[in-house]
Amino acid sequence: MAKGRARRYYAKARGGGGGFKPIIDGLLAGAAGGLATKYMGNMGHPIATLGIGYFRKNNVLKTEGARELGAMLVTQFAGGSNVGGGGGGFFE
Repeated sequence: MAKGRARRYYAKARGGGGGFKPIIDGLLAGAAGGLATKYMGNMGHPIATLGIGYFRKNNVLKTEGARELGAMLVTQFAGGSNVGGGGGGFFE
């Protein structure tokens, strides 16, 4: 039993942040997104989120970045109209 517990803690420590990895990844994505938006415009945040997710091996950030990027691209190709209905969203 002790051997399994040691292996679990070793894996968490080697995973790049242990139990705080999702928090660190979110912090990095937010900071990089803010910086990228300043220099690249509205496309900066989704691209930064996608990049952080890729390099930190975080599937949630990869999915969220791709979703944001896709929604922005569809909105641009649709002529700026609201895609998806909902109302009151980010892209209005």
